[in-house]
Amino acid sequence: MHDAAKGAFGRMSGKPGKAIPGAVIAVQSALTREFEGLIDTADVTHPDPGERRRKFLSRALAALVARDRAACDTADAAELVIDGRDDFGIDAIAVAAGEPRLWLIQSKWSDRGEAGLNSGEALKTLEGLRLIDQHEFDRFNERLQVLAERIRAVLSDANRRITLSVVLMGSQQPSQEVRRKFDDAVKSFNE
Repeated sequence: MHDAAKGAFGRMSGKPGKAIPGAVIAVQSALTREFEGLIDTADVTHPDPGERRRKFLSRALAALVARDRAACDTADAAELVIDGRDDFGIDAIAVAAGEPRLWLIQSKWSDRGEAGLNSGEALKTLEGLRLIDQHEFDRFNERLQVLAERIRAVLSDANRRITLSVVLMGSQQPSQEVRRKFDDAVKSFNE
């Protein structure tokens, strides 16, 4: 099975024969096992099945983190995925049960374990954070609209905490420029 999975991933990455890291194969298998049939991908119209699969895996990665943060079951975590048009760089939103806490999750998948986040993507995610902080939910897609009341309840609490989680299928740290953008946002939002 390992060799079959490696071959399939080689084709998906567009580089036949290139070895795929074992950790990527293990994570892909776990995400598929947990979220196949639960993650909504009806909006993904790319003609390449590999691209559609990568979109599923990126969303499933966000759902996995949301499940952990919100302490919910897998089906509920899949419902926390808002990735798609008008997501403002936020792929999932986890809402804590019983405390005023949100996690805004941005995820990136790479079949080769080389996912990264560039400066433009970081700025888009920070714009999403700003819009949520200002209660501008109508700017987001329908997937966020379903969560709007739960988000609003958290934001109305003076003790609220919002955490931005960037999840990358890779081992590279974000660049200094990207880290600086996030650090600046932390200072600005924490004033």
